[in-house]
Amino acid sequence: MKKLVLGVLAAILLVVPAADAKAFRATVVKRNVATRTNVVATRAGTLKIIRGHRFRVGTVLRINGRHIKVIGHARRVKIAGVVVAHTARTVTLSAGRARVKIRSHAARLLGRKHGHQLGNGLRINAKISANGSLTEMNEVEDDNVDGVELKGMLVCTPTSDATTCDQPNVLKIDIGPAGTPNLIPVMFDPVAFPDTMLGPLVGQQVEAEVTLGPSALDPAAVVLTLSAIKSEGMCQAEDQNDDNGGGNDGLKARDHGDGCEADD
Repeated sequence: MKKLVLGVLAAILLVVPAADAKAFRATVVKRNVATRTNVVATRAGTLKIIRGHRFRVGTVLRINGRHIKVIGHARRVKIAGVVVAHTARTVTLSAGRARVKIRSHAARLLGRKHGHQLGNGLRINAKISANGSLTEMNEVEDDNVDGVELKGMLVCTPTSDATTCDQPNVLKIDIGPAGTPNLIPVMFDPVAFPDTMLGPLVGQQVEAEVTLGPSALDPAAVVLTLSAIKSEGMCQAEDQNDDNGGGNDGLKARDHGDGCEADD
């Protein structure tokens, strides 16, 4: 995994996949009752979110814009994403604004397995059980990430706190759990993101879309650069607007930018 030049990439990251231009097949890998959504994985393992139906985990769908059709059931599935959490028995991948928890096949070795470290990109082949749980069969590292999203608290900007944000044009987002800060530095263009925009978000839970790129100082390193940011409240308002009939059609699979996917 490439190193993060501004800090440790142990973050809640969401891969932003490229939009499909035509119909595709995908397998349901998660039901989210709270948000009335399903998470599906394409044949390549890309995660997407669909609204409006509650399909069983393992259901194979043919998705063509607003048209979704059940065509079968799968016992195996491929899931690609970034490790955002793990326990002694599970690993959680995030991609396409979704989070999917998978049972580990090597619980005792998890703490020593490099591939399951936070921030690592993985491509996992998983078995789908009758009760809808996913169990890892094998995995390979995959750092081919086109875009990332951080979910956490905007701690500071250089203007709001020059001590914590001690580098010009670098803000910090805390993606750690309560009581365990994990500050991720993100570069930003002050012209595109003036303090009048960022200032009110300091101290709030935000979703920040960022791009990954090589460092000018170290081509082997990766830096994060802000491309969009919004508060969690704005995200929830967008979801409410969708539920009331506004925005995108409820059956259309979406990649990113149209609401929130609740955590497990």
